[in-house]
Amino acid sequence: MAAPAPVPLPPLATAAPAAVLGMAAAVIGPPATPGQQTDLPAASAVAAPTAVARAVRFESGQIVELTGGIVFGRKPSGKSVPTGFVGVVIPDDTRQVSRAHIAVDSRTSPPTVTDLGSANGSEIERAGHRQALQQNAPVYLEPGDRLWLGSVAIDVL
Repeated sequence: MAAPAPVPLPPLATAAPAAVLGMAAAVIGPPATPGQQTDLPAASAVAAPTAVARAVRFESGQIVELTGGIVFGRKPSGKSVPTGFVGVVIPDDTRQVSRAHIAVDSRTSPPTVTDLGSANGSEIERAGHRQALQQNAPVYLEPGDRLWLGSVAIDVL
């Protein structure tokens, strides 16, 4: 028996074309009557969160509101912080957090998080399942998510 698949996280596709999976196409919902057009979900549809993340809370208890674009890291500055973004320092004596580790863009709705090529990686934990963030691949944030920057946890509110 194969191991269960990780919990899919947006912007990963919520469904894959049946041909890609090597399976026969499945019928979704009741069969159409002759001449009736059916509305099947798009294979590349992205499931957006139902609630919008508004802030993050660090282990220290500090809360940062998600407004605009934010680069979180040990020392975000200079060209590591794109125009229109602000840098937020995450104190980390262990150096698990990169200088510019992740970017959270709340200019979009829902907000997204992107790993900026961090040395120790980033993960998102949702409903008890952790999944690595891929470099430069934005993922929607939901309240209740937990972000892992190396060994540093940040709760999404």
